[in-house]
Amino acid sequence: MPLMDDVAQLKAQLAELVAQQNAQQTDVSQQLAKFSQQLDALAQQVLAQNNNEQQHPHARIQERHVDDPSDSIVARKPQYSSWAWEQHSLDANHSSSATSITAQHASIDPTLPARKSALSAMFSQLAEAISEFSAAAIAPLSGLTEQAKSVYQHYQAKGSGPVFLMTLAGIITLTLGFGYLLQFSINHWFSELAKALLGLGVANGIIAGGIFIRQKRAGMEDFGSGLVGLGLILNYLCLYFLGPYFTIIPDTACFGLLLLNTLLGYGLSFKLNTKVVAIVALLGGSLAPLMLLDGGQTPLLYLPYLALIGVCSMVQSHKLAWPILIETTALLHIACVQILSLFIPLPLPGVGWQTSFALLMVNGLFYLYGIASLLFVIKSTITPRLLAVPIALMIFTLYTLTQWSVFAGELFAINALLCGLLYWVIKRNKDIGALALAFAGSFAGFAALFLLSVELMAIVLLLEGLLLLWIGCKQQFSPIRAEAYVLLILGIISSFTNMFDVLTQPHYDNNGVLGYQALLSIAMTLTCAITFAAQKLLSRYQTDLMVFEHIAVRLIREVLAVLYAVTLLLVSFFITEQYWLNTLPLISLLLLYMSAKHNLRLSEVLAWLAQLPLLGLVIFGMLDANSLSFADQAINAKLARIELFTGLLLAYYWYKKYYADAKLIRLAYYVQLGCYLALPLLLLPKIVRSYPDYIAIALWLSTLASLGLAYLVNHKSLRYESQILTILSIMITATLCLVELWQGLVALVIGLVFMGLISLRFAHLPTSLDPTVAYCTLLFCFGNSGI
Repeated sequence: MPLMDDVAQLKAQLAELVAQQNAQQTDVSQQLAKFSQQLDALAQQVLAQNNNEQQHPHARIQERHVDDPSDSIVARKPQYSSWAWEQHSLDANHSSSATSITAQHASIDPTLPARKSALSAMFSQLAEAISEFSAAAIAPLSGLTEQAKSVYQHYQAKGSGPVFLMTLAGIITLTLGFGYLLQFSINHWFSELAKALLGLGVANGIIAGGIFIRQKRAGMEDFGSGLVGLGLILNYLCLYFLGPYFTIIPDTACFGLLLLNTLLGYGLSFKLNTKVVAIVALLGGSLAPLMLLDGGQTPLLYLPYLALIGVCSMVQSHKLAWPILIETTALLHIACVQILSLFIPLPLPGVGWQTSFALLMVNGLFYLYGIASLLFVIKSTITPRLLAVPIALMIFTLYTLTQWSVFAGELFAINALLCGLLYWVIKRNKDIGALALAFAGSFAGFAALFLLSVELMAIVLLLEGLLLLWIGCKQQFSPIRAEAYVLLILGIISSFTNMFDVLTQPHYDNNGVLGYQALLSIAMTLTCAITFAAQKLLSRYQTDLMVFEHIAVRLIREVLAVLYAVTLLLVSFFITEQYWLNTLPLISLLLLYMSAKHNLRLSEVLAWLAQLPLLGLVIFGMLDANSLSFADQAINAKLARIELFTGLLLAYYWYKKYYADAKLIRLAYYVQLGCYLALPLLLLPKIVRSYPDYIAIALWLSTLASLGLAYLVNHKSLRYESQILTILSIMITATLCLVELWQGLVALVIGLVFMGLISLRFAHLPTSLDPTVAYCTLLFCFGNSGI
């Protein structure tokens, strides 16, 4: 029977389930046995580790990064499958092995993490500094990307992320399709005016539908805002076809309609309190009139139109508490003004009302977005991202006024006064007041550049760099300090370039109140002063600087030392062209002083290299006089020889007193030793060349000088020199006595007096000189017996 068959089948399935359950229970029992063995082994290891820690308390690790596996395993609920128990077994084995390895490492070397090499530590600090600087440098761009990402995440959090993307794609698709349909219909179907009015009607119908959906349908506010934005875009498109494309209406009327559509967009944005409509009104209102530019004077009306859009954006940004809107407006209008400059003749002619109004609008954009937005919209502390827009606006204003007007210098001076007044008005706000003061200094610097001379570009760049450096240090903004470093480097390079240009031109313009020599000296002096001020400012805020900026501080100090040296040489050259190289010892001493004060390696090397021009002057003096005689050479060559020898002789004493840990102190020691070796021999070439008969007398005097220096300095090379000179003196004295010259007898008397004095002082001389004196005395006695 079928029923009995079903019963038999169910019994077979029940028996199979019972067998499977028995097998699983057996497997679980085996796994539990293994697990209990592992727990016993783990407990023994923990007990052994605790005993080891009690015996060696100093090897105890401060943090344990491996948790006790028994806690995690016991706390888990057993799973009735062999795979789960095998996984628990593997985890327990891995944890016990990790614990044992950690204990072995702790017993072998508990201080291993503290023994990092100095090189790895340096690389890690450099990597941290680079990452910190990179994050600070791209902060303005990252703010924009984060803002776009936050918009998407806002819709994603509400569960409508795909709907938002589809709505955006639909708006773009509908815009393109509507434009194509409008063009096609105008070309083939209705009359041009009727079709344009039809397009405007459809666009405004979409706007009305979007307003209705936003106000009447709960949960569809974003979709309604998107429809309103789509309608505004279609309005701009229809006006484009009405105006510049098919010229159905004149440009003036089209411009007015574009303005009305823009005001409609901002009005709807105020009314509906939506960001989408504000962005559409901003982009469409700013970019659409660019289609009407024709190169005449009418395009100048575009500037007050942009200012009106800027005011609306500022109000809406304040209402929505959305600073990104005013920042986007500022950057977009900078680009729009640059595009406008392609359609008008520059510089603007004359001083008419249109030209004056256009320049007023350019300056108004700077104050609107650069200062007013920070005062009335952005209420937070100034950050690097917020500083990016004002600095970009300052650069834009400087560049635009330079290109648009022949009175750029006067405009810069007026802006400097206005920014100075703003500083006194808003100085209660320290951040924005400091920014206004920096703007005042920047405009004043460029005004001086345009009103005085283009040769002062280096001073202007240095002043700009110093002001930015002051702001960056005071507000602790590393991107601003990075810009300041670039400007300082450019200013210093410009100073050197201007100096070389002036010095290499044979007939430089020397007209004016001051000659080119005085102007160049003043320019280099100001360069030194500004660089010194930058170095002092960085030293004052050195604790707040990044790692790589400490290298910049050292570099600025090195450059400052070079500037000091070049400026002193330049002034000396302008004062006297004959003796300007004779000031090199003083300059070398200044470089050594700065090197000792700030531990500057390059300045120390330059101090030694500065002696090479003195050596060249000595050689040139010999060639010019065609004589090696000191008396025949020019005065500057004589002074150079004395300065060179004296400086090299005394350098080691200066090092020993003021810079004992210098790297080149050994060089100074050996150079001084060479000077000591040459000191007794200075007069011998003159005696050999002019008075050869008196060579024996001169040798005895040189021997006396050498022996005295060996006694004072106590170096083996000087002792060897005194031995050689003594032997030469005895030999030449003996030779002159054999030929019966009276100079030989005088030299013999001097030698006897010399040896007598040595014999009287024999017991008081250093022991290292005793064999030498004895040897020289014997030689002298043998020479007398030969006579």
